[in-house]
Amino acid sequence: MDANYKWSIHFSILTPVLAFICILLMGGGHGCFTPAMLLFPWATFNTIWQDHLSMSLMCIGAFQFILYGVLIDKKRGSKNQKFVIASILFSHLILSSIILVLRSSDWR
Repeated sequence: MDANYKWSIHFSILTPVLAFICILLMGGGHGCFTPAMLLFPWATFNTIWQDHLSMSLMCIGAFQFILYGVLIDKKRGSKNQKFVIASILFSHLILSSIILVLRSSDWR
């Protein structure tokens, strides 16, 4: 395991597990979409204005945590690392909140 990409590797392992859990909770479209909106906001962003999930955004969402890991790994050891982590957390939480508040009635 390459120590330079510690977070990228951890998030690469975590992403499919979280996606599987979200898919189970969605129940083939008849379950609860809120966990997916909280964990994968980039994949569910279009739920604000559409009644279906976009395949292109779902592909982006599949790599979201891996991208987070790469950004953290690239700034490891620098004085900007805390800023990068805070920016990732802040943008993730803000986007999740926006989606939960503005999602269309089809997703409630």
